[in-house]
Amino acid sequence: MNQPLEDAPPAQSPAPASDVPGAGEPAVPPAADEPAKEEAASPAPGAGARDAGMSAAECATLLRQHFPALFGGKPRPLKLRIQADIQQRAPGLFPKQALGAFLRRHTSSDAYLRAMTQETHRYDLDGQPAGQISAEHKEVARQALAQRRAREDARRAQERAERQFRAGLLRDFETTTLTRENFCALKGIAVDQLDAQLEIARREREERRQFLDQLVQDFRTSGKRLPDFAAERGLHPAQLDRLLREAGWRTGPRPGAGREGPAERARPGQKRSPQSRGGEGPAPREARPSAGRPKRP
Repeated sequence: MNQPLEDAPPAQSPAPASDVPGAGEPAVPPAADEPAKEEAASPAPGAGARDAGMSAAECATLLRQHFPALFGGKPRPLKLRIQADIQQRAPGLFPKQALGAFLRRHTSSDAYLRAMTQETHRYDLDGQPAGQISAEHKEVARQALAQRRAREDARRAQERAERQFRAGLLRDFETTTLTRENFCALKGIAVDQLDAQLEIARREREERRQFLDQLVQDFRTSGKRLPDFAAERGLHPAQLDRLLREAGWRTGPRPGAGREGPAERARPGQKRSPQSRGGEGPAPREARPSAGRPKRP
């Protein structure tokens, strides 16, 4: 069970008109835009009926079937004016407006934008290099990805803050002696919103409990050390340790011990410490009688 852990995007530097269909649509090649705009201005007879019958998924399937070298794997930077090439190679097969809409979506995806920043060339329908990617277009893609990461980070931070507030609200409400009105005034929420917030908090607490219980069970049955299990789950060992301790699972004083109290159990043949024998053992150094020399008066 996964645990959940938008502001307006910052201003973006002007993108090259030949690679961007409009404001807010970064790094889209003209192939995915300009021919589509031309067709939108003067649609062919019956174009609307054809476009209505093809979805984006169907368009993607046809492109993979006819041009697997370009559309059959991970997204690759597309040759400029690729839409015209598609219509020339497969005339009448792809409704022009539907194809343009698919390409705009395709070239705005995170995977495509990453390819734009990593690759050096664009590719044609046969998967062959077809011109270098300009530095300007690479920068547009980098800015778009950075803005999306920033928005996603802000969204996650906001969600975490809201969850923490609801969790604290529920804990305090379960122990408070204040009236509802005074409690809500203290917490800064409206009285008519309290019950809804508490209900969400109870559900999130139960989800958290189930998540932690499952994590402990998986860790116990895996037989792995804490660092190995953390790597398997994509967690930092310290993060996994905190989660296990939150669930009440003691990982022991040794870093990465991975099992409850392993540092406290003596291995076969290993001498037990004086503490493990109930305080027995050699007397402290200062309590031992000195040999040979008498004590000074």
